[in-house]
Amino acid sequence: MIEQPPPDQPVGTRWARWTLDCITLDGVSQLRGFVQAKLTEWDYDLKDEQPFAVTLVVTELVANAAQHGDPRFGMVDLVLWSSGDTVTVLVTDSSRATPQAKTPGPQEERGRGLALTMACSKECGWWRYEPGKTVWAAIGPQPLSEAERRTGTGLVTGAACTPSLRPRPTVRHTGRADPVPAARTHGARPAPPLPDPPER
Repeated sequence: MIEQPPPDQPVGTRWARWTLDCITLDGVSQLRGFVQAKLTEWDYDLKDEQPFAVTLVVTELVANAAQHGDPRFGMVDLVLWSSGDTVTVLVTDSSRATPQAKTPGPQEERGRGLALTMACSKECGWWRYEPGKTVWAAIGPQPLSEAERRTGTGLVTGAACTPSLRPRPTVRHTGRADPVPAARTHGARPAPPLPDPPER
């Protein structure tokens, strides 16, 4: 993954932001539900490739951030915006360490997050800030088909499709264009598992 700043958010885009408390380690399944609800609100069909890939990338990047972020700060920030035919995901944590893509074995459940992100994105990268970094991905309308075309393999089948539900941060949704006070979501109904990859 290349070290490069995320794109500027275009004026007038639809967007949402969530802040996650990594110390309590609960809530990734809640976050998936919030992301899916937001994509539905933005008129995306959850049966299509793009929202499936967005949810997958969010799950993996947030889990990585929650696992590797600096526990002294313990916060992860997720921003999602939709512009044209692209959904951009930005996950900011408190660690300045370089993201490292791994090559896990076929039976390992962890280590695929960055590889899946790079495969499903038309552009992605990471950028250091004080006191941490942002990992971001821009996901186009047919990310799974494009990934298979580029690599010649079905990257979202079998073990590679299983989302890693490592640390589970508590979710605080901070909303739309004008920030509002964050409200914790203890007791929210967990999201259902990720659906099967859409047929093409």
